[in-house]
Amino acid sequence: MKKNLVFGLLIFAVLGALIMINNPVGAQNDKITEIGYVDMQKIFANHPDKVASEEKLNQEAKRLQKQLEEEAKNMTKEERQELLQKYQQQLNTLERELVAKVMEDINSKVIEIAKEKGITVVVDKPVVIYGGYDLTDEVLSRLTTTENDEENNTEE
Repeated sequence: MKKNLVFGLLIFAVLGALIMINNPVGAQNDKITEIGYVDMQKIFANHPDKVASEEKLNQEAKRLQKQLEEEAKNMTKEERQELLQKYQQQLNTLERELVAKVMEDINSKVIEIAKEKGITVVVDKPVVIYGGYDLTDEVLSRLTTTENDEENNTEE
């Protein structure tokens, strides 16, 4: 009888251990966190809208420079300085808006690709020492494809 009790406890312990191995304490829905990374500098530098955004900013800067030169003729030094600051703020606001638009586009593509690939965390490349999936080229490809699709739709 003692032998059966020991044997029963041994089987119970082995089954318990197997259950614990298959279902570790603290596991989050048995999901493995997949990590991806992107080179944001490379993506931003090669974004299809970057050149157009820079041109728009440069045109606005030239327009404001010309306007400043015309208006400054009849102004004191202090008034010119105030107007210059006002125009600089306008340019800074425009630049932030243009950058935000490009970054929003990049982020949406990164999220889209990460979801498709089952990647739960995406970080910028400089923080990666080892491992992970590089999504940079796929994001660039998707941005370029989207840009070309939009151009084709507007031409038709």
